[in-house]
Amino acid sequence: MLIALGIVLLILVVLYFLRERKNNARMQQVYLEDALKYIFNREEAGHRATMEGIKGTLSISNRQNQEIIQQLQQNKLITLSEEGLHLTAEGRELSMEIVRAHRIWETFLERETDLPLHQIHQFADQQEHTTRGAKVEAMAAHLGFPTVDPHGDPIPEMGKMAPEPHRQNLNDWEVGREGRIAHIEDEPISVAREIFKKGFRVDDAVRVLERSQGEVRLEHLGKEHRLSTVSAQNIHLTETSLESQEALKTLDDLKQGEEARIRALSKRIQGLSRRRLLDLGFTPGVPVQKVLISAFGGDPTVYRVRGAKIALRKHQAQQIYIQ
Repeated sequence: MLIALGIVLLILVVLYFLRERKNNARMQQVYLEDALKYIFNREEAGHRATMEGIKGTLSISNRQNQEIIQQLQQNKLITLSEEGLHLTAEGRELSMEIVRAHRIWETFLERETDLPLHQIHQFADQQEHTTRGAKVEAMAAHLGFPTVDPHGDPIPEMGKMAPEPHRQNLNDWEVGREGRIAHIEDEPISVAREIFKKGFRVDDAVRVLERSQGEVRLEHLGKEHRLSTVSAQNIHLTETSLESQEALKTLDDLKQGEEARIRALSKRIQGLSRRRLLDLGFTPGVPVQKVLISAFGGDPTVYRVRGAKIALRKHQAQQIYIQ
């Protein structure tokens, strides 16, 4: 009996150490990839990547930091110089693969789930280490091969990174001038939560109305908002294009009997609501006709799409753009 118990305990101890070894190997891989991503992001921003930067970003000890740097060098993914850390061609290719997985995941989470936007970055951080290759490409195809993520960052494609348009911080934007949100920084989370909660999204038009000490007052979607300069630091703008200056028309603007083609769904339609509209046939390029307006204030209204009659609430129709 004691011998059998000893054997069981021995097996449990072995299994425990095997599991710990596997977990440690997995964590080491995560650290390596996060270090590569740190260097990549620094290089893309035109900044210097350092060993101290990796240590601070990954929150690791000096010993762990040295091990990671040594392994990246041994795998010929980085080089060191007096100017700091640099990606090799192989390191840059792997970094873009990681970044592509991360940004595809962020786009998927924005469109296909009801996860709050300020939380999608953290979840994508976890998934980028386990989803690669064919899985990522299947997700990209499902999403229609997006070129930017929900924060406005370009998604690498075929080992290439699209150049970022010139953009300017909201704190530096000229008062009275209209611009388009090109990027919303996702960290720190508390700041991103405030920005998204107020309804700001990439591609939205905004106008700076006033700038005072510690605060920016701006117009967004017909409403006035106030942001602290700390929050405004996370928003970057570009010039408003002629196309985006034109008032976007929605299904709600159609008169009874009129027909148009669907241009796009608003980015504010997220998760199950977005999936339901797409499943019903409200996809870009499809003809749609306003068939019947309710006598009760036009809500709901019946539309014909793909041969079927679908009733939509006013707020839903106002989120479907037409051309």
